[in-house]
Amino acid sequence: MGDLSKKTRISLLAAAFAVLAIAAVWAVLLESKSYTRALCGRINEFGYSVTPSDLYSQGYGRDTSIAEVMGGKLTDEEILTAVKLSEEKCFDARIDEKGSVELMLWNMDDNRVMVVYLLNREPQLVFIENISTGEISPVGE
Repeated sequence: MGDLSKKTRISLLAAAFAVLAIAAVWAVLLESKSYTRALCGRINEFGYSVTPSDLYSQGYGRDTSIAEVMGGKLTDEEILTAVKLSEEKCFDARIDEKGSVELMLWNMDDNRVMVVYLLNREPQLVFIENISTGEISPVGE
């Protein structure tokens, strides 16, 4: 930059600053519309500190239901318990409605995993599973 005039250097620095400012605004706008960020905010209302990078996502496809996806993985009794625990924490638990189903997991510690089933990017079932025992419990307790 030693051969550039003062005016050229100022212009280049101003252009670089403008590009950085645009990138920052763009990142903020993209992040504000992120359904995973919204999900983290909802989970964090229960006293947790989860970020989108903590979540492992598994998509199950379109035109299916959470009940169809869960079939064979959990017993009917376990599914009913998960529905009850989720409804108690103000999640809709619409497991029979068809749409785009996604599973998100958060490895909370060595023994517990938070399980989140989403339907059309909205959390429906949210509960904690103890990996050692298979027992499920509500979030926030």
